[in-house]
Amino acid sequence: DHKMIGVGRHDHDPVSSGHLFNHEGLPEAETESAIADLHEHLSWDPIFTNQVVKYALNNQYVSRKETQLALTEHGRTIAQQALVQ
Repeated sequence: DHKMIGVGRHDHDPVSSGHLFNHEGLPEAETESAIADLHEHLSWDPIFTNQVVKYALNNQYVSRKETQLALTEHGRTIAQQALVQ
């Protein structure tokens, strides 16, 4: 399990980025990157998940295409660093 415990919303972004990174390029990527279902995949409250997604979008960790999230190059780097730690 790659989830991390943090004190603030920003501490959780590597988790959401890591989640997307773990599924990037795999058959399940479309399902795993769906904004509507992300809270279920991460076992987070939907409101909290929306706050993390907004933070990730504002900080250019992810981009949004319709109902899907995708890592940016910056987000991919953050996810790789978080998963190595």
